[in-house]
Amino acid sequence: MRQSAQIRQQEILEYLAQHQGQKIRQREIAEQIQVSQQIVSRRLRELMDKSLVKYVRRKGYQICRVGA
Repeated sequence: MRQSAQIRQQEILEYLAQHQGQKIRQREIAEQIQVSQQIVSRRLRELMDKSLVKYVRRKGYQICRVGA
Protein backbone atom coordinates (compact mmCIF):
# COMPACT_ATOMS: atom_id res chain seq x y z
CA MET A 1 0.00 0.00 0.00
CA ARG A 2 2.85 2.40 0.79
CA GLN A 3 4.33 1.83 -2.68
CA SER A 4 0.99 2.67 -4.27
CA ALA A 5 0.86 5.96 -2.34
CA GLN A 6 4.36 6.84 -3.54
CA ILE A 7 3.39 6.09 -7.13
CA ARG A 8 0.32 8.33 -6.86
CA GLN A 9 2.40 11.11 -5.32
CA GLN A 10 4.85 10.81 -8.21
CA GLU A 11 2.01 10.96 -10.74
CA ILE A 12 0.64 14.08 -9.09
CA LEU A 13 4.05 15.76 -9.05
CA GLU A 14 4.60 14.90 -12.71
CA TYR A 15 1.18 16.30 -13.64
CA LEU A 16 1.84 19.53 -11.74
CA ALA A 17 5.27 19.87 -13.36
CA GLN A 18 3.79 19.42 -16.84
CA HIS A 19 1.16 22.08 -16.19
CA GLN A 20 3.16 24.74 -14.36
CA GLY A 21 1.62 28.18 -14.53
CA GLN A 22 -1.90 26.77 -14.93
CA LYS A 23 -4.59 26.66 -12.27
CA ILE A 24 -4.71 23.01 -11.22
CA ARG A 25 -7.58 21.59 -9.17
CA GLN A 26 -7.96 18.27 -7.41
CA ARG A 27 -10.76 17.20 -9.75
CA GLU A 28 -8.57 17.74 -12.79
CA ILE A 29 -5.71 15.72 -11.30
CA ALA A 30 -8.09 12.91 -10.32
CA GLU A 31 -9.52 12.72 -13.84
CA GLN A 32 -6.10 12.70 -15.47
CA ILE A 33 -4.53 10.00 -13.30
CA GLN A 34 -7.82 8.10 -13.01
CA VAL A 35 -8.28 7.97 -9.25
CA SER A 36 -10.87 9.40 -6.86
CA GLN A 37 -10.69 12.98 -5.64
CA GLN A 38 -10.38 11.61 -2.10
CA ILE A 39 -7.12 9.84 -2.99
CA VAL A 40 -5.79 12.97 -4.69
CA SER A 41 -6.74 15.03 -1.65
CA ARG A 42 -4.85 12.67 0.68
CA ARG A 43 -1.76 12.55 -1.52
CA LEU A 44 -1.71 16.34 -1.96
CA ARG A 45 -1.94 16.75 1.81
CA GLU A 46 1.02 14.37 2.22
CA LEU A 47 3.00 16.32 -0.41
CA MET A 48 2.16 19.60 1.33
CA ASP A 49 3.31 18.15 4.67
CA LYS A 50 6.64 17.37 2.97
CA SER A 51 6.73 20.95 1.57
CA LEU A 52 6.81 19.64 -2.00
CA VAL A 53 3.49 21.16 -3.04
CA LYS A 54 1.63 24.27 -1.97
CA TYR A 55 -1.84 25.63 -2.60
CA VAL A 56 -2.00 29.21 -3.76
CA ARG A 57 -5.37 30.90 -3.62
CA ARG A 58 -6.74 31.57 -7.10
CA LYS A 59 -3.78 29.74 -8.65
CA GLY A 60 -4.37 26.20 -7.45
CA TYR A 61 -1.73 23.62 -6.59
CA GLN A 62 1.90 24.30 -7.41
CA ILE A 63 5.22 22.58 -6.88
CA CYS A 64 7.33 24.34 -4.24
CA ARG A 65 10.73 25.66 -5.18
CA VAL A 66 13.54 23.76 -3.53
CA GLY A 67 15.36 25.87 -0.97
CA ALA A 68 12.66 28.53 -0.98
